[in-house]
Amino acid sequence: MKGSDDAACQQRQMAVFSIDLEGEFRAYNAAFCGLLGYSSQELLGRDFSTLFASMEKSEDQPLRRSILTVTSKQGDYHSRLFAQPKSGAGFPVQFFATLLRDFASKPIGVIAVVVPSSS
Repeated sequence: MKGSDDAACQQRQMAVFSIDLEGEFRAYNAAFCGLLGYSSQELLGRDFSTLFASMEKSEDQPLRRSILTVTSKQGDYHSRLFAQPKSGAGFPVQFFATLLRDFASKPIGVIAVVVPSSS
């Protein structure tokens, strides 16, 4: 039974990444790389918003600016987005982002969790 529990835990591993305040990838876990089909080398320093699209047709500003602005002002951001994996076969996700601060409470980046969702 323990072996099947371990396999279930690995399948449920959350896809997590962090970006700097400019929106460039700084860190990500294997689940995130696997979910979107990119290698670590392909992601590092890349603009995160190139891998996501808004599901809202009336988005007034670019997704990157929208997420970074809301996260900076409110501390967090949540939305359904459309993931754009390397394979090209996009899919809906729940996107949760939280502002990261240093010990002096200065914003230093954003950490995000991406969870595939049903359409």
